[in-house]
Amino acid sequence: KNGKSGGAMNFSTTNDEVVIANNASYKTNSVTVSFWYRPQDNGNKHVIFTTWTGFTTEINPDRTFKWGLNGLTGQYFGTRKINWNEWIYITATFDHATKLQCTYFNGVQQECQTVSGSVSYGSGHLYLSGSWAWIKGDFGNVKVYNRALSAAEVKAAYGDFKPKAQFSSLEKGLIGYWPLDSNSFNVTDNKVTDKSAYGNHGVALSASL
Repeated sequence: KNGKSGGAMNFSTTNDEVVIANNASYKTNSVTVSFWYRPQDNGNKHVIFTTWTGFTTEINPDRTFKWGLNGLTGQYFGTRKINWNEWIYITATFDHATKLQCTYFNGVQQECQTVSGSVSYGSGHLYLSGSWAWIKGDFGNVKVYNRALSAAEVKAAYGDFKPKAQFSSLEKGLIGYWPLDSNSFNVTDNKVTDKSAYGNHGVALSASL
């Protein structure tokens, strides 16, 4: 993963998922989600990282990435495509104040749109993969912020994966961080550690390093 070690979590079959229990701390008006993903074509949609009712990140069978926000106009947004079997650092943002919704690949802004409405969350958990559409691939370094990162911050976050890069400002607003590596996954009890201050730890159901 561009200089970071410790591995990633592999999702290869149905029932491979990580579940983070329902918590208001990651259900915010403004939001940024980011993660590394190396997707494999399984012939189906990939529902990658989602609260389902709230925000969702998906890849369609035609490789189009979608950033979905429940309650907004044009909530499923995105026309850019990824490549199968290649690592990509995906970031998706929404600024409640400006109503700007954006996507980024490898630190580079792909597209933005201005919407209306507010993000509407239900009472569901936060999932990495799930029964809506199981993902297939390697997945790691998952983060959630309670604010929309700027384009400069997204670029800096991507640059953080180069050796010796440090960007302490990216701790601001960080409300969930799941590295999904060997240092944050306990194979004994399947605990997936949240390294943010909020402690939204998850449980891996079948998925493994």
